[in-house]
Amino acid sequence: MTPTTKPPAVTPSPATAAADVLERLFYPPLQPYRQHAFEVGDGHRLYVEESGSPRGLPVICLHGGPGSGSGAYLRRFFDPARYRIIVYDQRGAGRSEPRGGLDSNTTHHLIGDLESIRRHLKVDRWLLFGGSWGATLALCYAQTHAHRVLGLILRGPLLGRQRDLDWFFGTEGVARLFPLEYQHFLSVLPQQGRTQPLAAYRQLFAGSLQERQRAARAWAAWDNTIATGNPKVEKEAPIERYAIACHYAAERFFLPENGILEQKGKLFELPATVIQGRNDLVCPPEGAATLVQDWPRAELRLTAGAGHLATDPAIAAELVAATRNFVEASRL
Repeated sequence: MTPTTKPPAVTPSPATAAADVLERLFYPPLQPYRQHAFEVGDGHRLYVEESGSPRGLPVICLHGGPGSGSGAYLRRFFDPARYRIIVYDQRGAGRSEPRGGLDSNTTHHLIGDLESIRRHLKVDRWLLFGGSWGATLALCYAQTHAHRVLGLILRGPLLGRQRDLDWFFGTEGVARLFPLEYQHFLSVLPQQGRTQPLAAYRQLFAGSLQERQRAARAWAAWDNTIATGNPKVEKEAPIERYAIACHYAAERFFLPENGILEQKGKLFELPATVIQGRNDLVCPPEGAATLVQDWPRAELRLTAGAGHLATDPAIAAELVAATRNFVEASRL
């Protein structure tokens, strides 16, 4: 008899292995039980959905970008039996209309939208859950309406300072780690615009369709480089998404310099969990550490080996643990 041999073991790719880990970490997929097309004025209509338990602890999920829109994965950070999960797309983003709308689209408007959603859904107080730009918006809303906030769960917070913009777009920041990719980011701009890339990109996004497509692809490649180390754009970059990102970045997110940190005292009565990847190159750990300093009820979870994305398994594990701990502490 011929001896049987076992086939060689197949080693899953890193992406497949990470996806398998996420499936084990996340709560099961679920569908919204209610969806809204919510008019907020100024010609804007927001997509808002509710999932989980209508009687659960209310949580509002704030997506990043600005301009990226929400995703179904956001629902899966929460126990659907214990949370009323509210997910929405900010002005001009995702399924909100008009897609890519920049008029009346500022941080001030987005804070007002959150209050409109809260009142419309008859929520007294809610938990804020946001990462990157979503963490920025959560902090701004909490500083304006602290009495409506139960607590905050933040990931890789962006503080909206000039130093944060210089890190991301300037020659002396993360560009020093990715010099060739940064040269490509600048290459779509006219030579005279390369010393002020945000202003030059803003002009491109206001130009012809061809100019806007070129700007979106270059912006997406730089964004992907910093977030993942891979500049590849898998499909045609959505112009509207990156036009909104440029609109906000060019205005320093419509925030006063160092405004979030200067108003931090308004948050001191609120509990917060701040989850930060130690290897995050989009929003480096210095920002999170500065944010929690002297905040009596804030905890920083600095995660070794992790980057920026919420779908990094190490970050996702911390986020799921934070939502579980918060609802258990609330005894719901």
